Amino acid sequence: PLLAMAPLAHELTFYVSGRWADYMTFGSCSTYKAGALWSPVKWFSVRATTGTSYRAPALYEQYLAPTSGFLSSQGDPCNNWDSPTNAGTVRSKNCQSEGLPPGFTATQSISVLGVGGAEAGLKPETSKNSTIGIIFQPELGAGRGDLSVAVDYFDIKVSDGVSRIGAGSILARCYDDPAFRAGGGFCRLVQARNTTSQALTVKDGFVNLATAIVK
Repeated sequence: PLLAMAPLAHELTFYVSGRWADYMTFGSCSTYKAGALWSPVKWFSVRATTGTSYRAPALYEQYLAPTSGFLSSQGDPCNNWDSPTNAGTVRSKNCQSEGLPPGFTATQSISVLGVGGAEAGLKPETSKNSTIGIIFQPELGAGRGDLSVAVDYFDIKVSDGVSRIGAGSILARCYDDPAFRAGGGFCRLVQARNTTSQALTVKDGFVNLATAIVK
């Protein structure tokens, strides 16, 4: 509290807080929150806050034991990569760069390995948020009860949401990426093709991929 019962400051309060945490399984992170409340008169107030938060990846998201499965060979994004409907697309160019012959059709199932995200550098989910609002509390007089009206604007952004999107989506996003394997991205989860069978292997692990914005 800075001021109270003063001209144009029935109440003026600032607050700030911080937090630092260290996880043995992940590392350390810090967050903060700051805000203020100003009431120029008793019946009217303005309030505002800003801050950050985070969620460290859960143990299973980091260290899920490897599991294996298969997708049908029909899920290979390079099947018929040279067809007229694929001509000139980013996907066709990426498939061609792997040396696949015209009319290629996969004959081997796609191997899918479910793993935790620690080895891929899984990061925590983080967020930034801010709010500003007004509070109207008029005095209605004896026997008329109380009235309090608040209106707030908020802006919240959550980044690096942790999720798994499935082998099919990983392959599509990789082969539709103009940077392809050189750019990392989802292609880091797709191993190089088998030199003999041209079969694919995908690591469907937990990754940071989602952003959520609420206003």
